[in-house]
Amino acid sequence: ASTTDPAAGIDACPGPHHEGWLAKKTSGKIARWQRRYWTLDGPVLRYRGEPGAAAKRSFDVRRAKRIVLALGQPRELELDFGFRVWRLRAESPEAARRWLLLLETGQLVAANVEIGPCDDVFSDDDSLS
Repeated sequence: ASTTDPAAGIDACPGPHHEGWLAKKTSGKIARWQRRYWTLDGPVLRYRGEPGAAAKRSFDVRRAKRIVLALGQPRELELDFGFRVWRLRAESPEAARRWLLLLETGQLVAANVEIGPCDDVFSDDDSLS
């Protein structure tokens, strides 16, 4: 489901705005999928346990080396930051393609733009999940 929240100040962020549910693959010895609520505000991708909750992690998608659909898995996205590959799963192949296009757009549209009011402490360079 894609919605926008004018109170969140997203108009100040250049690029696409999208939100919805994706599953995140854990990185433990026994990998499992955790359902998380994701928001994309320009180049800033965040996830939280549920809509309206505080963000647990945030990523600057401009730092991703690669964002692709996983080979042989049309519902899964791979976000490769060089030190770690994040694997996300959408509810359908169409939803995965939509997220892919918006993530790529976030990389390109905001490539040379300071995030400014959308900037926060990014957690895409540590080992927390």
